[in-house]
Amino acid sequence: LHEGLDVHFLGLTSLTLLLGWRLALLAPCLTLLVLSYFGVIPLAEIGWLALIGVALPVATTWLLFLASWAWLPRHLFVYLFVVAFLGGALSISVKVVASALLMGLSDTYPWYTISADYLSIWPLLLFPEALLNGMTMTLLAIYRPHWVNTFFDREYLGR
Repeated sequence: LHEGLDVHFLGLTSLTLLLGWRLALLAPCLTLLVLSYFGVIPLAEIGWLALIGVALPVATTWLLFLASWAWLPRHLFVYLFVVAFLGGALSISVKVVASALLMGLSDTYPWYTISADYLSIWPLLLFPEALLNGMTMTLLAIYRPHWVNTFFDREYLGR
């Protein structure tokens, strides 16, 4: 990949489901400030990194959670597969597409470079991101359900 075309797993779906959307927005932004303090990322880039790398994936996960709560049956497997697994895939998809659009519209890279070097990796990120979030939330929902802010035993397990 060219410099600036960063690819990494987010884990923000698990963080959003674990802490709620407010703290899921706060914690990664504090991480961005620490990275900026140590010179890893420029201070001028914190805004768009927070918007595209944090706010959009958190909002995607939270909206999917709210939609599943409103329209789907409240069942453990719906929570795990739709909200956690599919939420992880959707959150990384939104982040990758928004990053590609920002870099293309700002002429950081030509569209050919973005599509050949960045968007071609996107399908390879979907399953691992979904799997990591799905496994994390499965373990937490089964063994420590009281830690998960969006998981309710009475609703999902009928207890």
